[in-house]
Amino acid sequence: MEYDQQSSDAPTLSSPVIGTVQVVGNTSGGTDYQLEAWTSGKVIRQIQVWDDGNKTKAVKLWETGETDNEGHLYGSPAGSSYTYTFQPGELITSMSLWLGEWDYVGDRAGAIMFTTSLGNTFQHGYQGGSATVINVYAGILVGADIHAGDDVNAWGFAFLLPLVSCQLQGVRYYNISALGSIVPETLDTLKCSNNSEVPVQWKLDGSKDMTISYSWSQAEGLTTSQTVTVNASILDIFKTESSYQWQESEQSTNTVEYSGTKNLEWSEGNTLAPGASVNIQAVTYAGKINVPYSGVMVVKLDTGESFSFPQTGTYTGVSVTETDVTSG
Repeated sequence: MEYDQQSSDAPTLSSPVIGTVQVVGNTSGGTDYQLEAWTSGKVIRQIQVWDDGNKTKAVKLWETGETDNEGHLYGSPAGSSYTYTFQPGELITSMSLWLGEWDYVGDRAGAIMFTTSLGNTFQHGYQGGSATVINVYAGILVGADIHAGDDVNAWGFAFLLPLVSCQLQGVRYYNISALGSIVPETLDTLKCSNNSEVPVQWKLDGSKDMTISYSWSQAEGLTTSQTVTVNASILDIFKTESSYQWQESEQSTNTVEYSGTKNLEWSEGNTLAPGASVNIQAVTYAGKINVPYSGVMVVKLDTGESFSFPQTGTYTGVSVTETDVTSG
């Protein structure tokens, strides 16, 4: 089990990229634990709360990418428990926290209630005193500030400020030549002989739309509910001296996912002398590639602040070369 421990007199969790964390309960009790999921591009994907009737005994938080056997536990689980698992991109639309009671109302954390963008409600625990309505800002839950010992003495939750943009930058690809496949694909053929005594004209022409696509995968997390752009070169198929290979192109894009068509055309003709023959074909080289990439995701907020975190994933591409007319 992972604990995120700070000293007992640590200040309330704060950062220029999150809203004010409203901590409810007895902040002088227990040890202060601060969870900062946003620094690695993660969000809280699941929360589990235990209470024994008049106070919160424990809370466990899971970040995106963590398994059920991982997560961050604060306090000592006892009593009844309830769990809520967020769907990818699900936002919190409102939250309220109440005081709990050990010797007196307010010396422990109490109930929690929140609603989500999917119309769901989670409510659990003892409601001591009036509810503290929490400002959820952009609704993206990215951390927590929790004072806990045997019980949860106080807790507050960190929400990201409203986002303006998310862009993947500084992209590097790995093992391009080893992980891409390329095969020739015949688009059209012409095979004929001139058995007459006079020259004849021949022509091979046509066109075909071929599918091309590219995308950069992203791990589930902070950018799941956001529009992401990319500043990176795409991979394409190039002809070398002896073969065709996948390489980085000079073409760059800001679209993190694209699928469309490329129109291939061919036109070749000549005069065929008596007794001569011709055997030609229009060929393109088509390929698919799946390669790992690494980069940096830069997140900008409406306050003008920004932060970044490492991003890895898979680049997937489908492409074709221009048509080549060759002799069979």
